[in-house]
Amino acid sequence: MNATIILKSDIDSSTILAYDTTNLQGYYEIIIPNKLSSFIIEITSLGFKSAILTFNDFDFKRLYVNDVSLDASETKLEEIFIKAEKAAVLVKNDTTVYNPEKFKDGSERTVEDLIGKLPGLAVKENGKITFKGKEVESVLLDGDNLFDSNYTIGTKNIDVDMVDTLEAIENYIENPLLHGIATTDAIAINLVLRKGKTDFSSTSNVGLGIENRADLNSNILGISKRLKSFATFSFNNIGVENSPYNYFSSNNFSLEDSNETDFKMDRLIDTGSLNPDLEDERTRINNNAFASLNSIFNISDRIGTKVNFDYKNDILSRNILNETNFESTENSSGFIENQSFEKKPELYNVKVGITYKLSDTELLEVDTKFKNEDIDSDIDFFINDVKQNSEVRTRFQQFKTASKYTKKVSRSSAVTSSFKYNNASLNESLFLSPDFRFDNNISSNQLVNSTIDHFKFDTNYLKSNDSYNFKLGVGYDSRKSDFESLLTEGSGVNISNNDFVFRIQNPWVEGNMNFKWYKFNFNSTLRVGYLSQFLETRAISNEKIKKNKFQFFPRFKIGYNINKKSSIDFNANYIEKSTNELYLFENPIFTSNRFAIKNKPSLENIKSLTTDIMFHYNNFVDLFQFNLGASYVTNYNNFFSLIDIDNQFIVNTREVRGISFDTFLIVTGLDKYASFMKSNVRLNVSYGINFFENIVDNSDIRENESYIGRADLNIKTGFLGIINFQNNVKYSNVLFFLNNNDRFEFSSFQNKTSFFLRPYKRLFFETSVNYFKPDIDRKEDFVFIDSELRLTTKSGDVDYSLISKNITPNKSIFSRTSVTDFSTTFYSYEIQEPYILFSVRFKI
Repeated sequence: MNATIILKSDIDSSTILAYDTTNLQGYYEIIIPNKLSSFIIEITSLGFKSAILTFNDFDFKRLYVNDVSLDASETKLEEIFIKAEKAAVLVKNDTTVYNPEKFKDGSERTVEDLIGKLPGLAVKENGKITFKGKEVESVLLDGDNLFDSNYTIGTKNIDVDMVDTLEAIENYIENPLLHGIATTDAIAINLVLRKGKTDFSSTSNVGLGIENRADLNSNILGISKRLKSFATFSFNNIGVENSPYNYFSSNNFSLEDSNETDFKMDRLIDTGSLNPDLEDERTRINNNAFASLNSIFNISDRIGTKVNFDYKNDILSRNILNETNFESTENSSGFIENQSFEKKPELYNVKVGITYKLSDTELLEVDTKFKNEDIDSDIDFFINDVKQNSEVRTRFQQFKTASKYTKKVSRSSAVTSSFKYNNASLNESLFLSPDFRFDNNISSNQLVNSTIDHFKFDTNYLKSNDSYNFKLGVGYDSRKSDFESLLTEGSGVNISNNDFVFRIQNPWVEGNMNFKWYKFNFNSTLRVGYLSQFLETRAISNEKIKKNKFQFFPRFKIGYNINKKSSIDFNANYIEKSTNELYLFENPIFTSNRFAIKNKPSLENIKSLTTDIMFHYNNFVDLFQFNLGASYVTNYNNFFSLIDIDNQFIVNTREVRGISFDTFLIVTGLDKYASFMKSNVRLNVSYGINFFENIVDNSDIRENESYIGRADLNIKTGFLGIINFQNNVKYSNVLFFLNNNDRFEFSSFQNKTSFFLRPYKRLFFETSVNYFKPDIDRKEDFVFIDSELRLTTKSGDVDYSLISKNITPNKSIFSRTSVTDFSTTFYSYEIQEPYILFSVRFKI
């Protein structure tokens, strides 16, 4: 048994001057500080009585040998209860662990509601999650990546009471064989479920209201030794989006597509959209049905499978009135347009994955995906009192397969090989009656068909030790695009067509080194490739264009850890992108009833240099985060726009020119959570400056500048007992300078104040007042009032809620202003009608 030897100036002193511990034989040695003539030595050991040695007039020339025997100490304890309170946040290496109970206020229903209240974490309007300002790639369920990239299926639907703790994992690596070998910037969120409650659980909600309003959903979570499964079904017509597929946005946003940019196909023809400044739930008029099944089944200890199936069906409708004025053009003009559209998307998305552990050092992963998406849009227009009808039909089909083999060579090295193949087709059509000439006897039909075959292969060798990580890889990238378009009059007369094949082949080699020295982290990458491009046009004449060149892509990152809480990062990145097939067609293609696009094809690469510097302060003891950064992006060989305006019809001709467009951005963010008050303050500010050029209506080259500033302040209390409040303020300003002469400016302001009343645990009331001024220079402003009264049964298994939404003294029409560098548009459109909903939510 070891004993502790402590040197103090006297028995009552709390200052330890020196200390030692005995070895197994009981020997110890204490060095007495100079000029200390009187002191005590205290000997303690668990289970024994302490002993005190007192020294007066100590002689430094003498050797003191003291043998001490300790008597056993016996204490009889009747009973001891030790209760340790969980910390709100605990940081363990690369993992930050949150205790949700420290941050809940009773208003949370789903995991997404909780995440938005945790310090360091934030949820964007599209459902994406960020941690310390960086986007989260995966959300895990007890360590398993059940949802893949479509993690909002889980965060928007899993009951918050199912979660015991939440972990934010930095440098996340899913492949277990690469732990301690590979480096990554990936971030994952792990939901640790409550034990004993997750063998099987179900949460269902039935909400019915006036004006035939409905909000129905059911979620089932099942977990066994080999199976983990989550299924959800929902239907609503109150503007809510429970899926990761948002067809209300301008680009038909999908969380999955945003993470697969290499295989994404962009649409040309507009299917009808509106991005309002209000929340989508206020303006989305829908009939939304969504079903999803996500399952992991481990067939054996070596073989595992994963299945994800999504189905989405929606009917979106909208009435819009807009008045557009074109400024600084040769012939200033404008138009008034009234449109009524109905958009019907339908989606099937199936993914199947297999993991096979060939041995303790070998892993094979195979993933296959099939996606089918149909969008039908019918739009009726009145443009300057002339009626026009538009029918848009699109079909997207995708088959993608990927396999990855990993061999762990040693504890510090591994080899990976991956193969990806993607085949996709996109068929688009636009029928206009009458067409852009507004002759009642003439209609037109625009067809666009494109297919892509994309093949990627790479092999990498990875090596690491305590101070560095190294990766050397070789790969090959091949892409073939077939593109056809045809514009005909109603009689079948050909007006315009495009037909070409575009091929890209790119073998490459890449080296990456990541190492640490003192407080510095260095990461450098160099990729060298040989790009071969081949374009064959077949519309008018059979022309073939080839272009080959070497490419060099250097990337460099340096980080300096000021201390355990503060760091500075600097990044520099240079890339060259080959052109996209959407910039290679020469003859015009109608993208809507008022817009057409054509190009002057070029195989010149788009070059971009990005530099940024960021300061981070992350103190999870005091729950305070602060970020301040700046970035500068210069793009060279940009697509230059020549915009031709003829009354209400616009033609944009794009061509590559050796000019640079520059962007400068400053961002700052602050997040402070006061534990003793359970209150939070968040502030995010950004300011961007853009420099670009274009030509409008045969003008000279216009040198344009835009200045965009945004601020978002959120304050929430949790310390007042039965009553608390939250206030969110948003301000944005957009300013254009054209040719250092003309000036256009637009500003908006929004304030949302919420009050929370909880007289006792099972009763909760929330009301919010939303004030919105979409254009500070106009008189219009809008007020919306939302409320919810919720009663929970004693068992906690049933909630009864009375919900009112969009109660407003204004009409059910919202107005806003949109400004570009050549036009100003004033919009008016419908919002969701006010409604009252009675909802019952029950758990099994």
